[in-house]
This record gives sequence, C-alpha cells and structure tokens, in this order.
Amino acid sequence: MTWEDAAVTEVGEHLWRLVGKAKPANSDPWSAFSDIANLHADDAILRSRLAVLRLIDIDDFISSFETVVRGLPSSIDFRTSVDSRGPYGRIRWAQTAVTRTRSGNPELVVHSRVIRDHDRPLNRAVKSALNAFVEILDAARRAGGLFGEQAVHEFLRETRGALDDLLSRALALLANPKIAGARTIESASEEQWERLVERGAHECLLDPAFQQAFTVDPTLQDVIDVLVNDLTQPSRLSDLMELMIGVRLSRALEQFGLRLLPLRLRRPKQPFARLVAESGAEWEVYWQSSPWVVPTLGWDRESSVYHSVRLSNGLSETSLRPDCLVVGPDKRAVLVEVKFTEGDEPRYRDAILDAMAYLLDTEAHASPSPGPRVIAAVRHATAEWDGESPIAVSDGELTSLTRFLGHFWADVLTPRSPSELACA
Repeated sequence: MTWEDAAVTEVGEHLWRLVGKAKPANSDPWSAFSDIANLHADDAILRSRLAVLRLIDIDDFISSFETVVRGLPSSIDFRTSVDSRGPYGRIRWAQTAVTRTRSGNPELVVHSRVIRDHDRPLNRAVKSALNAFVEILDAARRAGGLFGEQAVHEFLRETRGALDDLLSRALALLANPKIAGARTIESASEEQWERLVERGAHECLLDPAFQQAFTVDPTLQDVIDVLVNDLTQPSRLSDLMELMIGVRLSRALEQFGLRLLPLRLRRPKQPFARLVAESGAEWEVYWQSSPWVVPTLGWDRESSVYHSVRLSNGLSETSLRPDCLVVGPDKRAVLVEVKFTEGDEPRYRDAILDAMAYLLDTEAHASPSPGPRVIAAVRHATAEWDGESPIAVSDGELTSLTRFLGHFWADVLTPRSPSELACA
C-alpha cells in the first residue's frame, strides 16, 4: 500500500467513525454526513462528480461531444395528412383530387412531411452525459464543505475565463434538435458508452469512476471515497498529510481513554475532533486554525508577538496559523507544524523554523509542562526528542504523537493498557 493510500484510509475511517457517532439508531447516514461535513447529500454528490471531472480536459470533453452530435443518427419517416389549411408539405395531387371528390370539400389537401425522430439510444446517452455535465459546472459556482472545497476553488481558478464559454457550448448541444428531441434517461448502458467513444466521444466515458459518478446516484460510501481520494492529487498531498496528522492526534488522545465525540467539521472556529475524559474534561484537535481565535483557549491576540510586530510596522492585522492544534481543558495547547516531503529527504529546516516562530509567537502562554509546546511532524523524519526541548521533531506516527501529548499533559493524562482500551 502506498503512503497516499494509507493516508486516505486513515482520513476516510475517521470520517466514517464520526458519521457513525453522529447517526442515531435507524437514521439515514446521509443526514449524519451532512451534519458533520457541512455538506448536504445533493451537494456531496455534485462535489464527488466534480472531483472526477477535474481529471479530464474539459475543452476536449466538450469538443468530442460536438463531433459526436454532428454524426448522431435519426430515423426518417413520411407522415401523410389531410388538411384544409397550410402550411403544407409535399402535396399529393392525385390523392388530393380523389379526397376532394369523395368528401365534396374542394379545399382539402393531401400532403406528406418528412419526420425526423431523434429519440434514439445514442442520442439519449449523449443527453444524459451533457445534462450531468451542465449540472456539475453550475454547482461548481457554489463552494463549501470539508472535502471538495479546495478542489472547487482550484477548478474555478483553472476554468474561470472559459467557464461561461464551456457552459454555453454544452447548452447549445442540449438545444440541438438531435439532443432536444431525445428522452431524458438516468443512465446509459456500457454498450452505449462504447459506441459513443467509437464515434469520437471522450474516452473518459469508459472509466468506471466516471460512469459511477455520472450515470447513477452514488452511495455515501462512493461519495466519501471519491472526495477523500481527491486529496491524493499532487497539489493536495500536503493537505492530506495535515488531515492524517489531525486524525492521529485524535487517536493519540484516545490512547489515554478519552472518548471521541460527534461534531461538525470545518464550521467557523469548530474543531476537527473533540474528545472527553471520564471526568468530563474535554480536549479538541483543530486543523488550520489560529490559536488566537479558538474560543476555549481565550488567548488575547494582543499577546501575540507576530501580531504586535505587524501592528508596530503599520501592517494589517493577521496571525500565524499552525497546521494542527491540540487544546486541553486547562487553556494549554500544543501547536503542530506538518511538513510533507515528496522525496526521501525530510524537511527539517523548514519545519524547525516554523516551529520556532510559533514558539516565540505564543511565549506569553508558555506552560511549565515538561512536554514539547510545538511538534514538528515531518515525513521520513528520524529525529529523537531529548525530553527537554520545547520543540519535538516527529515522524508523525501515532506512537510518537501519543508520547509527546502524554508528556505535555502528564499531570492529567494517564496512558491506558491495550486491554483497557479494548474495553473502553
């Protein structure tokens, strides 16, 4: 299993655990997912479809359908009518003479028209794909939710100038008589997708992921799989590692007997995970949140060194934001900097420099705790903490994170044995 696969599994399992905890007995898991991820079922499906669409060249996708539509078949039939008013098609004079004589009405005309029937299987398949495509592009204008938010923003940045043009071209194809005259279907068959590709349609139609996302309503499992796997895109691997560390920090606290609680993800000032001890004391894990805005900490931003330096130099107000943050019930916090490394060489220098910045910035809230105030989680790290430095460099594994948090809150957290954890 690759590192990306393992990280996706960890993040996905954490999300599923939250769904399970938020879902009351006999209730719809979609409701629980909507609640914790701030993403309604319909929006979640559209986000998953957008994640699939990002994997293709959209201009090529539309161009291929423009080619296909030009060559789509239609059935031709001649329909004969008797009428006394025009407009007429091709007049059948011999039949008209007979009809007038028999009816006694000299104004009747027998005529025939060419009728083109576009309601054919391939036309329906094209209409199905284009309808889904237009729906997705329109939904891309609305960004939100934990997974998919960055994907939507990146998608809009990549297509901003051409988005209206792409929509116009797609809508023009849907207005084409060959497509407008076809019935709307929910899904096409594998054979129909293959025939369309043979006629020049984009080969993504044969991709099972595309077919699953575009032709049927995916299950909650399908949506979570697609959205979480979207984090494996090269531009998002650092986010994936941050989320994985956030999950491990939560699991580390569980090693001390704390119980994971249901919550809502990515709401303003909301934690990524919330855990409670038997005593009722709560710990929180935050992702991409500044300690100066966390309500349970109550730290005054005026005590931030970084904030003070900016104000002293006439700069706008802002604050440093660690990748992860663990907050205890005693207004103490451990800040975590995460550094993703594409190669095998750990990014020690960048991680330590950022950790030093957090250490200096929060000096006013330094704790006498024997544990590290800042953890630098670096992929491929081989460092060994001496037990005294306020900065601990970690490989990000569960064992080391548990050790560091246990040192920091040694006065209130007691490690549990495997048997105790199994019974919890």
